[in-house]
Amino acid sequence: MTSDHPGHDSRSSRATTTARSYRFQRSLRLPGASAAQLGRFHLDTDNFRHLVMPTTRVVRTPSPDVRPGSTFTVEMRELGFWPIHWPGIWRVVDPNHRLVDELERPTFPFARWRHEHRFEDTAGGALLTDQVWFAPMMPRALRVASPLVAFGIRLYLSLMFAWRHRITARRLAATARH
Repeated sequence: MTSDHPGHDSRSSRATTTARSYRFQRSLRLPGASAAQLGRFHLDTDNFRHLVMPTTRVVRTPSPDVRPGSTFTVEMRELGFWPIHWPGIWRVVDPNHRLVDELERPTFPFARWRHEHRFEDTAGGALLTDQVWFAPMMPRALRVASPLVAFGIRLYLSLMFAWRHRITARRLAATARH
């Protein structure tokens, strides 16, 4: 599924980006939780280290300064050796409803990345929805392969957010028991 990336001109002429943006979404119902609990959980940047997949080691977590316009850097090692340097910026911080972070500048493999975390109170619990808009970083000559690359990224995102949601549910349930 393609969609225009919010806040970006899809007609960019930069040679290292693709004109196509893609969307990924995954939701989790959390019985007994509230949107406010989800917001507090996601604002606690120490939780990030627990949300990465087992193949990823966090070297540096985001700053606890979570407010619109504040920047952060996450440093990780994927599979123990591949360094990932993730420069991000908080665009929206509404703790009881949503948080939006974006990639501050293109970082392989993404030319663009926007992640919206939405928290909604529902009957008997809360709903967490993660929505990601992304554009693969690709040389202009390889743009034709963008849908194939996006398929691979979506597969990875599916695994990553399944893991993140499982850990979020476990950690919130453990907090509720104490």
